[in-house]
Amino acid sequence: MPTIENFAIENLDRLQIGAPMSEMSFQDQTEAAAHSACKFFGLNDLPINEGDATYVSLNNINEIGDESLTYNKSQFEKMGWDSFVDMTKVWTHELGHVISQKEFAGKAWPSELCADFMVGVRSAMRGFEYGKFEYAIGATPASASHPNGELRLEAMKAGRDFATEMMKNGTEITWNSCIDEFKKTYTEALIQYGYKNGKLADAWY
Repeated sequence: MPTIENFAIENLDRLQIGAPMSEMSFQDQTEAAAHSACKFFGLNDLPINEGDATYVSLNNINEIGDESLTYNKSQFEKMGWDSFVDMTKVWTHELGHVISQKEFAGKAWPSELCADFMVGVRSAMRGFEYGKFEYAIGATPASASHPNGELRLEAMKAGRDFATEMMKNGTEITWNSCIDEFKKTYTEALIQYGYKNGKLADAWY
């Protein structure tokens, strides 16, 4: 059963063709963007609430659809994510965690890079241009939980390139094909950036 407010869903088509977002409250804007991302992945709408950060809560990693979304208005404002495209890229990233959780839940950097890869895939499929989302992500430093911005932008570009090639060849793009391509593309990168003292760094587990 959908859990995003009907007002946001009813206004989704208007937003996607460039209607002024100022006509909607921030809550309605981000809920419409989240609904759009869920629709792209073929997922039922997930519960969405305001909190102290923006993230997805994963529950049973063997089950898709029991997750929930949390957003933080101040974080969106700080990052400059004020357009529909930027907002829906945020939720595409978070839902990338959902569809790849069986592969990467608990593996910090691979999980983040795969989610970024999915942003690139959707951007190519929907014709989204580079914007404030990429600018903000590209400026982020590396941490135990997130790769540096350069790696993240590379993952988005890899997703764009993959989707573009698949569409050019008329090949269906599926979750599994995206995850398989990500794993193939990043096998060497995972080793190169994560290898320390004879074993993969903790960030890759």
